[in-house]
Order: sequence, then C-alpha cells, then structure tokens
Amino acid sequence: MNANNDVVNKAIRVINDALGSDNKITTKGGVNSKKIVINDCAFSLLIEDEVTSQRLGMVLKRVKDTQAESNEPIIVVSKYIPALVAFELKQKGVNYLDVSGNAYVKQKNLLVYIKGEKLVKLPKVNQTRAFQEAGLKLIFVLLNDPKAVNKTYREIALLANISLASVGYVMKELEEANVILSTHQKRVLKNTSALLNRWIVAYNDVLRPRLLKMRMRFSKSSNNNYWNTLPINKLPGVTLWGGEPAAAILTQQLKPAKYTIYTKEEWQNIAKEFNLIPDENGEIEVLSIFWDVNLFDRHKNTVPSLLVYTDLINSGLERNMETAKIILDNELKNIK
Repeated sequence: MNANNDVVNKAIRVINDALGSDNKITTKGGVNSKKIVINDCAFSLLIEDEVTSQRLGMVLKRVKDTQAESNEPIIVVSKYIPALVAFELKQKGVNYLDVSGNAYVKQKNLLVYIKGEKLVKLPKVNQTRAFQEAGLKLIFVLLNDPKAVNKTYREIALLANISLASVGYVMKELEEANVILSTHQKRVLKNTSALLNRWIVAYNDVLRPRLLKMRMRFSKSSNNNYWNTLPINKLPGVTLWGGEPAAAILTQQLKPAKYTIYTKEEWQNIAKEFNLIPDENGEIEVLSIFWDVNLFDRHKNTVPSLLVYTDLINSGLERNMETAKIILDNELKNIK
C-alpha cells in the first residue's frame, strides 16, 4: 500500500514540476481509490508495478474494467513505462504517467505529452555488478540464448568476453534477484521481460557510451539513400549494421535517418572505405562490437536482433517504436 502511494506521489511531483505553476494539480481519495485533478479535469489512477509489452494486454483489460466502474478517465501510473509500451498506450488512447516523467494525458482541452525520459538511476551505492559492464555483457548472452545459462561458468566467460570471477559474481546476483532459478539438475532464466527492460536502460547508460569510436556523416559526394550499397563485408574486421539500418533490413518497414555501425575495425578504415567524414553532430555512429561475433548468424549483415531492438528503443524517436514492436514480436520470441 505504502509503496503504491509513494509511486503516485513521486509521479505527481514529476508531472507537477514539468507543467509549472500555471497548472493546478491536486489529489484525493485513499491509496486504493487515488484520484488526481489537473486543472478542472479529474482522473482515476490505475497503479501498476510493471507495464511491460508482455503485460500490456492485462493492463488494457484492467483499464477497461476500471473504466466500466468509473465515470472518470483513467491514468495508468507506474515506476517506469518503457518507450515501446508508452507508444502503444498512446496509440490506444490510454493515459499514462511514470516516476521518470514520461506522460501522456489527454482529456477535453488538456494535453500533456512528455516522452523519452529514462528510468531514474539508483544511487551508485545500490549499483550491482549485474548492470555494470561485465554483467551487461553476460546478460546479453543469456537474453540472446537463454539455454546458455546452463553452460559452465568458464564457457559463459568466453561467450561474454569477461573474467571467470565476474561470471560468478553476476550469476549469484541474478539468482538473488530471482532472475535465475537454480535446482540440482539445471538453471532456468526467469523474468526475461523485466530483465530486458532493465538491460536496455543500463546498456544505454553504462555500456554503450564506452563503445563509441566516432561519430561521422556522409561526404558531400554521397547521400543517405545509398547506405545499403556500402561494402559492409569488404573490410577484414567484422562490420555490421545496427539501429535503424539493421531494422530496415530485418523488417523492410523503416527508412533510416540515423545510422549505426558496429565493428571490429578501426574507425579510420571505416571512414576511408565508406567515404565518411568525422563530425560530432553527424548522423552516423561507429561503435565497437562487444560480443563474440561467432555466436550469431551474420548473413544479413546486422547485429543481433536484441541489440537492434535496444537501439530503436533508446533512440527515443516515436517513428522507431512501431518497428521495434515488429522486431520484438517476430525476432525475440524467446523473451517471454
């Protein structure tokens, strides 16, 4: 009960700060029947611990059931609503609000729309190894292949390219967090949907900034319509498309405007071969490959689908959300 009340109060405080002093926000009712009034518009609050893609159907049913019992519009409130889920809620006309400040509230003449806010970071004292660099690499392996959880620690260390000691620490933390269930016979990866959502945020905050080699742009003699003709396989170091270009290849549903390249090659060689110019504001990012490239099929010249999905979600761009959902539904069926 108190936890729900705390989530509501924090979410309201965030949206109150965003709207400013010209807007009046009040609350009424108990924890089980909490209501919020923004200016003259009253809303009933539906409090959810998690609003993931896998739980979306259940949440929408609860919204419908709650709406049938109330004459007031509903706002779904949660600690954090991932970008893809927020996009789907907005498409379905469902109001939402989370503690990080993501919000969509539309009623009569009122419209509040805040997007792209990241999950509020925990203080460093509470950071675990599982969501630091080594742990993120290990979780990446497990999310791509949940059966890998039953490999020996030495095998997992090789797959994730981390130390054997790090595997022990991270696996222990994942067991304590109820992500890995260990029995005498085997280990089982659990709660993969929640694990994915947390990995996406931590990857963007912790690991991805360390992978960036260079930001570049197409030269004047080139244009951004010819990206798929670039000789991605010509260089000796493995080079793969990520982000929007990879999504375009996998789904045929997206025209890239920003370009992500993951590579084992030096950025200078990428620039020379692809006719690119270093530019800190350029539309092309070149990042280091951090996984064992022999683990995954590379016939489409793309990074693993999990990483494509992650790049789309972390882009914060609404035009990428629908394509991300296609990849989640078609390419990431192992995450339930």
